[in-house]
Amino acid sequence: MSSRLCRLFAGVLGLWAMGCGIDDVGANGRMVGGRCDASGDCVQRCLTGSKFPGGYCTVGCGADRDCPGGSACVALDGGVCLATCSTSRQC
Repeated sequence: MSSRLCRLFAGVLGLWAMGCGIDDVGANGRMVGGRCDASGDCVQRCLTGSKFPGGYCTVGCGADRDCPGGSACVALDGGVCLATCSTSRQC
């Protein structure tokens, strides 16, 4: 399978998961906010390193509208969705 076709399939799969609301956002979210060791632990991508100790599941974005509810697009690593919070305890 060509890499272009694989990327297209991965994108469609990600959109399908977003539309179904499967494990979306929060501390256990496989789309945004859950802990991870590798991208296979998430719907799309696992952020790691000193900014994300323990790993952080996310999806790429260009604007807030690209993110699932309860998250917002942040200009980091080309644009990623991060869970939003209303109190410091939630963050």
